[in-house]
Amino acid sequence: MTDDSGVVDVAIVGAGASGAYCAYRLTGDTPLTVAVFEREARVGGRLWSYRWPEADALVELGGEAFSPIHAHVAGLVRTLGLTAVPHREFATLNRLHLRDRLVAVADLTRPGAFPAAAGAAAALRYFVPPDYLAAAAGASADRIDDPSAFLGNHILAWLPADVQRAFGDLIGGYAARTGAPPDGAGPPPVLTADQALTLMTPEIYAALGRLIAGLERASIAVGATSARILGSTSVPLRDFNFWSVVVRDFGQELYELFRGAGYDNTSALYFNMQELVENLLIGALFGMATPGFWSLEGGFDTLPKAMVRAAQARGATLQTGMTLTGIARDAATGVLTLSLADAAGKAVQRQARRVVMTAPVTAFDEGVALDGFDPALAARFARNRRGLFAVPAGKLFLVYPEPWWQRMSDLPAGSDPLYGYANTDLPSRAVYYKGLCGDGRRGLVTGAQTDGINADFWASFVRPDMPLCPGTGGGTPADLGAPRLMVDACHRILGRMHAEGLGGPIPDTPVLALYHGWDRSGAGWSAWHSGVDIHAVAAELRRPFAGGAADQGLYCCGDSVAERHGWVEDVLESAEAMLREGFGLAPAAWLPGGESF
Repeated sequence: MTDDSGVVDVAIVGAGASGAYCAYRLTGDTPLTVAVFEREARVGGRLWSYRWPEADALVELGGEAFSPIHAHVAGLVRTLGLTAVPHREFATLNRLHLRDRLVAVADLTRPGAFPAAAGAAAALRYFVPPDYLAAAAGASADRIDDPSAFLGNHILAWLPADVQRAFGDLIGGYAARTGAPPDGAGPPPVLTADQALTLMTPEIYAALGRLIAGLERASIAVGATSARILGSTSVPLRDFNFWSVVVRDFGQELYELFRGAGYDNTSALYFNMQELVENLLIGALFGMATPGFWSLEGGFDTLPKAMVRAAQARGATLQTGMTLTGIARDAATGVLTLSLADAAGKAVQRQARRVVMTAPVTAFDEGVALDGFDPALAARFARNRRGLFAVPAGKLFLVYPEPWWQRMSDLPAGSDPLYGYANTDLPSRAVYYKGLCGDGRRGLVTGAQTDGINADFWASFVRPDMPLCPGTGGGTPADLGAPRLMVDACHRILGRMHAEGLGGPIPDTPVLALYHGWDRSGAGWSAWHSGVDIHAVAAELRRPFAGGAADQGLYCCGDSVAERHGWVEDVLESAEAMLREGFGLAPAAWLPGGESF
């Protein structure tokens, strides 16, 4: 809806999670008129819940789950009346396959599982010099049982006392709410959806905020030689990346173990250490005191779809198939003109008093023009964008005649043999056992969930002339097809990973396959370079043209402006911060205590 001049109050570029959130909040909490423009033919952005007709299965091509610690998502699910359902495959890390050795995760901390003088690191064929182990906080001098716990203990020892206290408060708060053992010695209890969606309290949320604020100030002590070079005995956490710190403290072998035991390559290589530590410590809550992961009935993209529907019911408009090509500001009136191309390539223009950019801000480095804005602030905006880099990502889904993984001999006692996941240092990186297809017979597995260089490995199979594996044509578009060579490579990797537990090869070959690489439509997500003051730069990116003679009406939020990356919660935090700063909105009613960090 526009006024008589044809000018809308707010134009939102992008109808992913953050764009949908902005439309929902602005139409619910202000009288402003709102128009949303989306490049794709669908709502959801990098949340894409695809009903795969050939497999009779719902597959999440992008983000797929949330934790009860995610206060925005949980609050919106409650407020919008959506139905949360357990996300079972995230619940159990069944096994690690590293350096061609398969180890059940249940064995990592089982007494007597590995020789006392070796530990899991050696059992997984990693050589760790004794002096590295002896110097590591929280570890004995001769073994590593659980790589994640070992790394987490060491990281905690770096951090200031107030950060350690905030982390302890978080663990204790969740343990008190759920009945989970606060030391993580046993599994968290199983919660109902209602319990999970109301788990966060104002006290716990405040502790999470203190943890984040403390990490923004955290530094790492350096030795005498480094101090002479750097001119300081400590360096801010943000100035390091994970690779440099772990190699410094543990050596390359332990770095390779940590990288292999996780699934995403980019975190382990280049991530700003501040962002990575935040993700690691918040992630530790998932396993130690926060029970389970959840998705939504009908798919995770029902969240942005519900927000857009609610915004439309309040008067917002939505146009899909609209690609932004430029934004020009009229210096006399302050009105912003959006240049767009519709699905047929026809140029169109729309006008707004303010524009919210939720698509990646790197679009302004890739051909989207800015005209009429303050030159000095435009230069700052361009400089701040260089603090980000794009992370390629992709998923390959396979359907087998039956779920052969339920035959594995290493299944943890009491676990569901149909669900879980495994991490490997082979190009598949993360393999998710996703249960049965709709026919109750065939098995569905994410054969590869990858980012960075491994995403590039799978993307290299995608060429126009490559014959596709069955899986498209019955309703699925060909651009989600998986080339036969790609499927063959993945099947061979899965066979190598699981041969030990199966006692031989996988008994069947895939009958259907589907692949989506986010490099086809931009990156899978964004990340911060080391050396970036994340909190300060993200704030400037949210309001890139504030600080001159007047706020010039362009605001940014979403994945590329989020202070942390990897979860839907992160992009909603970014949008919430922008709405408060740029539009003066009060805190969202669904947040614990009405606050947000």
